[in-house]
Amino acid sequence: MPINIKARLTQKIPNAIPKAYKEVAEGMERQFLRYMLEKMKDTAKTKNQDSATQYYNSLMNAEHARVMAANNGGLGIQKMILKQIYPGYQKAAKAPNPGPKTIPRAYIEGNKL
Repeated sequence: MPINIKARLTQKIPNAIPKAYKEVAEGMERQFLRYMLEKMKDTAKTKNQDSATQYYNSLMNAEHARVMAANNGGLGIQKMILKQIYPGYQKAAKAPNPGPKTIPRAYIEGNKL
């Protein structure tokens, strides 16, 4: 049975989870990604860098980690963290997304809004 990788990567964290828990999980994933990126760049052979270049690289690592953690629920680390820190994660993940209460008539008829 083939695994649908694209479907797994696009699964988002449920909306029923409180914002504070989501922020904690995203922050922890961001820290891990930043550390991982720094260690990956340490393995590359570079000449002696001055302090300005080192500072710039640390800012770039932080920004790359922020973007990676924010897209589609991150790499999956956030979900693992939420399962540990939020007791109702399994229930929230199974709850249907309520979506909008009403659908605009223009959307149904195919008209542009």
